[in-house]
Amino acid sequence: MKRGDLCYIPQDVMLMDEFYNTPSGYLKTIKPQTAIVLEESKKDAWLKVFFQGAEWFVSKNEVYPIKEGQCRL
Repeated sequence: MKRGDLCYIPQDVMLMDEFYNTPSGYLKTIKPQTAIVLEESKKDAWLKVFFQGAEWFVSKNEVYPIKEGQCRL
């Protein structure tokens, strides 16, 4: 995924407010959500996403790209 892509975050996925330092905040999704990809680390297994008005880190293995035409608003 690249910057600006939408990603699907399933229910019960943990997001952290920091990855490289000690995280001070966590968020666990209670229902499926969407987020905007801000940055993908090539050497780590994490994505930086914009979700609910803030930047979060989430494991690449727990989110899925949303392709054009898949998201209906």
